[in-house]
Amino acid sequence: MRHKRITVIALQETKLFEKDTKIIERENLGLAIESNPSNRKAGTAFVINKDIVKWDIEENKPWKHEIIEKGRIAKMQLEYNSYTLTIINVYMSNTRPKKAKLIENLRTYLKNEQKRDNTLIAGDFNLVTNEQDRSLPHPDDPRLVDSWTAIENKNDLIDGWQLTYENER
Repeated sequence: MRHKRITVIALQETKLFEKDTKIIERENLGLAIESNPSNRKAGTAFVINKDIVKWDIEENKPWKHEIIEKGRIAKMQLEYNSYTLTIINVYMSNTRPKKAKLIENLRTYLKNEQKRDNTLIAGDFNLVTNEQDRSLPHPDDPRLVDSWTAIENKNDLIDGWQLTYENER
């Protein structure tokens, strides 16, 4: 991360608790970690490159971390190069009822949230809206696909993978 000059990484399925993040930060002084743990089955985290994102003291971090859904959805707003970057990090459940609830909670959150430029939604969605993106093609539940597509359309989201790799899996 430091060698490639990556500013921030959004991770899913991290299962990191505060004691874990402190150990990692102590062994990697150039990194800061904001974690959203729930149990040893889920979790999201942001890893920030402190060589790029500089701040004076711990209380004045140039970012805000908000847990939207414990272990599943978190948001980071990062002040960087005179603009604000908002990243929403999602780790969607594999089970249909939990996935439907998380999609609805995210939809509600985005509806109530102030719309910003420079917003990125990233993560492990455990949902494929285009069968071409699956190595063994089979459709996901159409109701979930429709719910997710509605979020994409309402929030003017672009699928970066499909845009970059239009004709690939």
